[in-house]
Amino acid sequence: MLKKSISLILALVLAFGCFGAIGFSAETETEILAVSNNDFAVIAAEMVKEDSASMLRVIGKLREGASAVDFAYACDATVSESGMFVLQFANEADLNACLRELNANPAVLFAERDMPVYTEAVEAAEEDFLSWGTKAIEADVYAEAITPAADDFVTVAIIDSGVEDIDYLKDRLVEGYDFFENDSDADDDVSEDSHGTFLAGIVAQCTQNTKVNIMPVRVIKSKSGYVSTAVNGIRYAADN
Repeated sequence: MLKKSISLILALVLAFGCFGAIGFSAETETEILAVSNNDFAVIAAEMVKEDSASMLRVIGKLREGASAVDFAYACDATVSESGMFVLQFANEADLNACLRELNANPAVLFAERDMPVYTEAVEAAEEDFLSWGTKAIEADVYAEAITPAADDFVTVAIIDSGVEDIDYLKDRLVEGYDFFENDSDADDDVSEDSHGTFLAGIVAQCTQNTKVNIMPVRVIKSKSGYVSTAVNGIRYAADN
């Protein structure tokens, strides 16, 4: 009877220890503390960079006020103050086990495996590179209807492959972020099709007489990236 009582007490202690924080890491056996959204984006980018080949990652979001969420299968994890999380796993079995538990937990808004994303640009026509993009999506009609803004500048984030600081764009660029190099220098586009620069050119041409700046947020390398990085780029842009 005494052994059963001791076992029960130990089980309760362990249970409260595991669920007292937002998450728990089996590898470090320490609480996973929520970090600022900006810090979360940077930490998650490092996790992605270190495991770009196997992609043993899960991304997701906790419901507001969630506290009893166990990340014990993950070997590394980071959680933002807004409830976004990225989890890293050592193998497929742990990833799948954790994903099943997260999707069955009412405290989790969503959880899914990280996946690659790709650009799908077509080649420019013979005419001017920038105006071709504007005409292709009929944005030239929209551009003609815009009246110059008299208030503060608006910042448009280009969440893509970076934006090259060519003459046409350099006066419009403001500091952004590069989630591959983890620095604020995203005014370089080394993608195969200059996809981010192309999109920035469309924005610039459609807003020539307005107070619109362009923030490059690099989440695409060459012609591909990851859902987790794209999500972090959107979050970064919204916060900045």
